[in-house]
Amino acid sequence: MIDLFFKELVNLVNLPTRFWDEESIRKAIAHCYDVMSALPGYWEKYIDASGNLIVYNKRIDITKPILYLASHIDTVGASESDWLTPPFVAVETDDYILGRGANDCKAGTAFQLSLARLLASEEFAPYNLGFFVTFREEGNRGKTSSHIDFTKIPISKAGTYIITLENTLRLQSDGTYALGVYEREPHNLFITVSGTLTQLRESLDLLCDMHWKPVVIVPSVGNLETFKVKESVSNISGHIATLQNKNNRLIEILEKPHNKDVMIKTGNTKDASVVSPEILIYKGEKEVSHDLIYNYRDFESIAEIKEKLSRVPYQETFGFTHGLGSNQSSQFRFSSVLNYLKAMESESLHVEVTDNPGRSDASAIFNALSPEEREYIVPFASGLGCRTHTDKDGIRHATHGANEGFYKPSASVTIPAFLELVGKFKIS
Repeated sequence: MIDLFFKELVNLVNLPTRFWDEESIRKAIAHCYDVMSALPGYWEKYIDASGNLIVYNKRIDITKPILYLASHIDTVGASESDWLTPPFVAVETDDYILGRGANDCKAGTAFQLSLARLLASEEFAPYNLGFFVTFREEGNRGKTSSHIDFTKIPISKAGTYIITLENTLRLQSDGTYALGVYEREPHNLFITVSGTLTQLRESLDLLCDMHWKPVVIVPSVGNLETFKVKESVSNISGHIATLQNKNNRLIEILEKPHNKDVMIKTGNTKDASVVSPEILIYKGEKEVSHDLIYNYRDFESIAEIKEKLSRVPYQETFGFTHGLGSNQSSQFRFSSVLNYLKAMESESLHVEVTDNPGRSDASAIFNALSPEEREYIVPFASGLGCRTHTDKDGIRHATHGANEGFYKPSASVTIPAFLELVGKFKIS
């Protein structure tokens, strides 16, 4: 199973699926459908109206708990100049499978595909099990997972558990692993504040105190290439969810008074969750307005957030409704799946029930459910990929950052554990 998983992951990384390139994404979904077609005829397989791949065992017993495994196939973009290897070509070493999406979230999809091949080899695979492969998880245009029609698939009121297989594994200093199981997820909200650097500096401390993180800034000029780069400053690249404000060098630069002919640019408005490794300071001709995008990852109510923001002129960058968080803790803590997860623990693997620092498809699914459905449909995030970490050679493998890679030694611990979890949903 482990070698099969590595093969599937390499195949998926070699399929570029930037979140705005839906033609490539649909080709990747079709690839997943072809692999799932190895399952025998008593498994239902179809692509729904939103483009999600839906697969489940038609012999499911709805009087018993059901497990759905879910992952998204889309990725953020990547700049080749930031990487040590080509970002959209899988490079395999003794320790890593490198490439954009290797952790977020193609490791989850590769596990689903290799599990499907494993089940296809069984004469009869009586599992209360299904699979979802989704997209638009990255970006802010509406996640396809929020449109899964639960009236058309088997649901059990004894518990229907949806694990979004995100990169929640943490490699610890003693060589063991902590597997994050996320029962709550914060909002993932964006605002744009516009003004000169002087004006932006006036609201910076206030917004940071309210837990907003500056991530992208773009000057309102035509072609920036016509201006001279005065200075280039390195920043900690990767996912904005894992970067603390105290370590964000963009704040340090914005806090300094600048001459009126200075302009600052970092990041990409398309990938507003991604922290660029480079902050560019330009020499201009006059003071210009900038658009500064902030990100919020916390649990306050939307009403409280908006009340605090009333002191700052801002625009909702993508609309707050697309970024609502979720809280599944009341159902999760008293569910059978928690006991199953705890049973996965070993000397090498510790299960850590905690909050997600980011937001996954679990929130999109949760927020699309009715209050009644939330009593027995429980989506949460947990998965095989290591979070952002630095290897023994000092190379940083950052989710959403350069040199993203799946840490291969972890597979010998996590894959048997997740297979054990799936085995809990065998019905005979």
